[in-house]
Formats: sequence, structure tokens, C-alpha cells
Amino acid sequence: METLLQDLRYAVRMLAKSPAFTIVAILTLALGIGANTSMFSIVNSVLLRPLAYPGSDRLVRLYSYDAHRDAEDITFGELLDLQARSRSFDGLASTWQNDANLLDRNGPEKIRSAFATSNLFPILGIRATLGRLFRSADDRIGFEPVALLSYGFWQRRYGGDPSIIGTSIAVDDAAYTVIGVLPRGFHYPGATDVWLPMGAGEKYLIAFHDNRRIRAMETLARLQPGISLQKASADVAGVMDQLAREYPDTDQGWHARLRLLQDDTVGNSRRGLLILMGAAGLVLLVACANLAGLLLARSSGRAKEFAIRGALGGSRWRLVRQMLSESLLLGTMGGVAGALLASASESAILAIAPRDLPRLDEIRLDWRVFAFAFAVSLITSIAFGLAPAISATKVNLQQTLKSGGRRSDGGNPRLRQLLTVGEISIALILLVGSALLAQSFLRLLQVRPGYNPQNVISATVGFPDSYPGAKEQVPFAKRVIANLKSVPGVTDVAGTSLLPLVNFKRQNEAVVLEGALADRTRERNMNITVATPDFFSAMQIPLVAGRTFTEADASSHSSVAVISETAARSFWPGQNPLGKHLHFNWSAKQDREVIGVVGDVKQNSLAAASQPEMYLPFYDLGYSYLTFVARTQQNPAAFAKILADEIHKADSTIAVYDVQTLDQLISSSIDPNRFYLQLIGGFGLAALALAAIGIYGLISFSVAQRTHEMGIRLALGALPRQLARIIVGQGLWLAIIGLTLGLLASLILGRVFSTLLFGVRATDPLTLVVVSLVLTGVALLACYVPARRAMRGDPIFALRHE
Repeated sequence: METLLQDLRYAVRMLAKSPAFTIVAILTLALGIGANTSMFSIVNSVLLRPLAYPGSDRLVRLYSYDAHRDAEDITFGELLDLQARSRSFDGLASTWQNDANLLDRNGPEKIRSAFATSNLFPILGIRATLGRLFRSADDRIGFEPVALLSYGFWQRRYGGDPSIIGTSIAVDDAAYTVIGVLPRGFHYPGATDVWLPMGAGEKYLIAFHDNRRIRAMETLARLQPGISLQKASADVAGVMDQLAREYPDTDQGWHARLRLLQDDTVGNSRRGLLILMGAAGLVLLVACANLAGLLLARSSGRAKEFAIRGALGGSRWRLVRQMLSESLLLGTMGGVAGALLASASESAILAIAPRDLPRLDEIRLDWRVFAFAFAVSLITSIAFGLAPAISATKVNLQQTLKSGGRRSDGGNPRLRQLLTVGEISIALILLVGSALLAQSFLRLLQVRPGYNPQNVISATVGFPDSYPGAKEQVPFAKRVIANLKSVPGVTDVAGTSLLPLVNFKRQNEAVVLEGALADRTRERNMNITVATPDFFSAMQIPLVAGRTFTEADASSHSSVAVISETAARSFWPGQNPLGKHLHFNWSAKQDREVIGVVGDVKQNSLAAASQPEMYLPFYDLGYSYLTFVARTQQNPAAFAKILADEIHKADSTIAVYDVQTLDQLISSSIDPNRFYLQLIGGFGLAALALAAIGIYGLISFSVAQRTHEMGIRLALGALPRQLARIIVGQGLWLAIIGLTLGLLASLILGRVFSTLLFGVRATDPLTLVVVSLVLTGVALLACYVPARRAMRGDPIFALRHE
């Protein structure tokens, strides 16, 4: 221990004597460790940390799928049958979410509500923070209506007032007694404000019970101890096969799939986050290579010190340990600086993170993150400090101690060259990734969504129980539309069930073509959008054939539909779709005549291919919620308050939410792409800067080591530009080797990276060439400064070193 303390004290003195070296080394490490710590905080919170439920590794989500659809919820009938017949679960619970209107002493507000079976919270292992949870009796229709509040909603809406227990709130015009508050941080499924018992959803339960086609039950289960996911999947598959035989008209062809709840929560974010973590790791490698190069260069000036200590009896292991003490001290300080940098950048990273990133509110710097930073600091200190230490202490005592002897070469020059080549290779990989993402992002911005989003603002309302259907909803919608059309500066107004690119599950229905009711193989799936007659003109969606809705369609009760171009091409290739019929629910009585074809609209994302779409008239059907869109002659954001006010004039008890322009909506839809571009682009620029510093350091060190040689060349008549050519050629040769290796690695990693791209290949030759040229230019610039210094050298001064 005493020897270790001596080494550390000596290391502190040596680092203090070289403040410039120490600061550069710490900042280099801080950049690499800080980037990795920041990314690990996200990966740890989203991917690694168990869900905040006891025994969360035994929680699974249950999905159904058939030949045409994947990851659908199950039906209410299937839920009851699985509860009765499956033997692999400690319980199955179901929920379904719904936007609702809340009315209490604080006025109206749109909330996210969810109906749940009473066993949901026991299955999750959740206890109430205040009051009680649901009981089994609450699942029965007609029982006393009660409600649970989420912790965040309780704090925001009621200021954490405990007296809220026992009071009444109105959700969609129905009164509920608040019986409890759920714990902080509970967000299943998603952000829910108010929980209602299954029995309170009488109108839904009756519809679900009578129709085994309605797949709306989001189902969660807890595996019994000792039951594996594979065994439970086989058990459920057997039950689904039985149901297919018992209910061939509705259940045949449907299967079940189980997913661990943690995997289901993470969703498609896993690959992107792991790629970001890998990119941060590459930055750390570049930083560590720089540190190793700095240590090698610094050891050159200490060769005589090591020789003297060796001559006085110091063993090589003692000298290596001393060098490792210095690198460990640097690593510790770099780790602390990196942790501080990660802490400072956390809010900035969260600010640019997409809002749909799972577990976003759980991302934080905890002890695991700081332990990771410490471990990275320790590993990098040893890994990249050991090689320079061994190389630096390998000295020739006789030659080094000769009076007037030239400076040591500072260890194996090939090691320094290898480190520089590695830096260039890694920088190229990150820069190629950044350039590809930038191209992908620009091409995404150029995608036409199928409508004109400029100067359009929208606002959404959810209809309470006092507006049960079209008879009540249509007059309200017409009043709002008429009022908005009279506002100066508003040119078009319409309403729709769901705007394009809204991150919400779309209504998807199975339909069959005319004359194919007896053939199940002719079933097709379509997204369904309900809209008012002026929707297509307000959104400027082009009419391709036929006509769109009119108010006369509703008054005559004609069953009509407008379809997209993709639907027309898919269902009736080479035919005129006008006048054709589509049937719902395998019934000839529920059919729609195609009266028009409109252009395709990007409904789910700008990057996704257009899906078959059907538009149905709102004035005929109504809907549970409606989004109003208003096209204006000037800045649409200025009409936000006017839009909300006009809706409240029609009914002051209805909450208005999601007031936003369509430009904002499109921008939000590409937030994940922007997030990846900003982070990987930042990592690429950091790697580029570190690689440039590494090349500059290597060439500068080489020039300093070759001072005597340069003096002789100048004294013998060599021109300065010839010296510059030699120096630049040395750096350029290393850059070419690094670029070659980097290009090969980029081609190999392209398949992994391609999932983040749109409209550009991971092996795009133009990108590879341009990035290589840019990096070559940076390398040449890094070589030019020491070369210029050598060109201006005095041969007499240089020869004094002999």
C-alpha cells in the first residue's frame, strides 16, 4: 500500500509538471467516457433495467395474428376462454384505452382513460399509494362506478390533495367515485390518467361479448413459477386451436403469440439504441487511441529518467507500475470529467429524444451509470496505458545515458502509427454513418405526404356519452365548421377521425370484394378514416376519379366510400373501381359502394409504403372523436386560440386537445430520424476532431524526432518543399491505410445500419467517396502544420542536436 501511495504521489507531481498534456488527456477521455456514459444511461433505463414490477421477468403480453395481420389484440370471448382453459398463468388481465372528457370542479379536460379488469394490478404487483384498488365486484356491469387516478394526474390536477378520495368526477358524462391513487411511475399501458373498472364499460362489454371479431382486449398475463415462455406459448396455441374448431366463422385462422412485457415495452427501439451505443463506443476507442499516442509521445522525453532509475536498480516492472499509476490517475480524472459531461448533457439529449421513446421518463443517471463510467475509466486506463508503459520502459541504458545522446524514439513507432490508422478507420465509419443518416433525413423531408400541410392547424375533441352517435355529433360538428368558416383568414374547414402521421393505432377492418363472400382467401385489410365532405379539399388531397362525399349522402343514407389509389390498384388491378362494392364483417348487408378514388396519403410514417385506405362519411356514421382542420391564409399558429374558442362556443363542456399545425405534426413524426442523426452526427464530428488531433500529434512528434535528419537534409541542399512532401506523404500513407480499413468495415456494418436509413443504401458509393475525400483533406491539413514548421527550420539549430 505504501508503494502504491508513493507511485500515486509521484504521478500527481509528474502530471502537474505537464499541465497542457494533462488537460488534453483528461478532455480527450472525458469526451469518450462522457458519450458512452450518456448513451449507457439511456440503454440501461430502456433496455437493461427490469420493469418496475415484482417478478417482471414473468410478465407477458398476449397478441393474436392471422395470415394478413400481426400483433392484434384478442377478443373478449378469447379472453374468457383463455382464462378458463389455459394452465400456464397465474392470471390474465385485460385493458383497453380511450380518450375521454373529464368534468369536475376545475372544468373540462381531455384525459387518457383505461378500462381494466380488477386483477390487473395484483398481476403487476401494484399497490395503491392512497385508498384502495379495484375489487372483483367492480368487474360486474351495474356495480357502483369507481375510478383510480394515476399519481401524476393526481398531482397535476388536484395538487396531491388526499381528500380527493371519496369525491366524484365525471368521465364522459358518467359519475365515478375516486377510490384510490396509483403509485408514482406506474404507466401501464402507456400514459393513463384515470382508470375505470371493466364493469363501468357496459356499452363496450356488451358489444365485445356479442361480437368475437372485435379485437380490442390488450391482455397481460403472469407466468406460473417454473413455466417457460415456450411452454406457455404451446399451451395458448392449443386453446386457440380448440376455439378455431368451435367458432370457425370468427376464430379460424387466428393464432396467439406471447412476448415478454419488457421486450414488448421496448419494441423497435432496441436496434437503434444499440447502434447508438456502438457509435459511442467507437468514439471512446478513438479517444483511448489518442491517449495512448499522447502517453507514447510523452514517454520520449522521459527516456533518460527511466534509464537513470533503471541504472539505480529500479526493475522494469516498477517502472511499468509507475506509468500505469499515471494512466490510472488520468483515467480517473477523465472518468469524473466524463460523468460530469454526461450529467450536463442529459437534459439536452432528453430534449431531442423522440416523445415515443419507451420509458423516456425513467432515463436518469443512477449508481449503475456511474459504476459503468468508473469501470470504463478503469478498463481504458489499463488497456491503453499498458502498451505505452511497456514500450516506454524498454530502453537501452548505455545509449540513452551517453552524454549528448539524441532523444529516444519514445518507443515503437509502429505502435503509434497503428493507433493513428485505427483512429482514421473509426472516424470514417462514424462519418459514413452520419452522412448516410443526413441523406436519409433530407430525403425523408422531400417525401410528399399526399396532402398540403402548409397553413393548416388542427384541434381534436372526444365526444362524451351525451354525444352517443351521428345524430348528436353531426350538428355539433356542423356548428363548429360553420363558425370557423366565418373567421377572417380561414379558407377551408373540415373534420376527420384521425389525421395522417398521428402516432395512434388506426382503425383497421377486414373487408371482402364484391362477389367473394364465400371465399375467405379474398379477404383484404384496409385502414378506415371517417371524414366530413370538405376534408379532401381542406387537406388538398387530389381526387383521381369519381367524386367525394356530399351532405346528400348522409341524408339519403346511401352506403358510400372513397378509397385510395393503392386500394384501387390492389383490389381491382386494371379495372374501374367506381361502382364496385366492399363488404364488412362478411355480411352482404354491410357493404359500401366506391364512389371515388383519391391520392395516397402517408398515414403511418413518411418512410412507410402507402396502405389501402378507405374514407367513410362522418355525417352518416359519426365517430367517438373528431379532429378539426382549418386552412388559413397566414401563420396557422396564430389561429390556435380561435380554433379552441370556436369549439367551446359550440359546447363549453367538451375538452379540446392536441392543438397543433400539420407542419408540427410532420416534424414530430420524423423525431426518431432526427434523434439518430444528431447523436451519430455528433459522435462522427467528435471522432473526426480526435482523429485530426491524433494525426497532427503523430506527425508533430515524428518531425521533432527527426530534427537532426531534417537539419542534415537542409544542409546538403534539400529544398523545404521536399521536406514538406516527405512529412505530408508519411501522414497521407497512414490516412490511406486507415481509409481502406474503414471502408471495408463500413461495408461489413452496412447491413446493421441499414434499418435506420430511408431512400439511401448503406453502401452508397458516392457517400463513401465523399466522406473519404473529406477525411483525407482533414488528414492533409493536420499534416500541413508540422510540415510548414519543418520547412522553416534552421539547419544550424537542427544540427546542434548531434
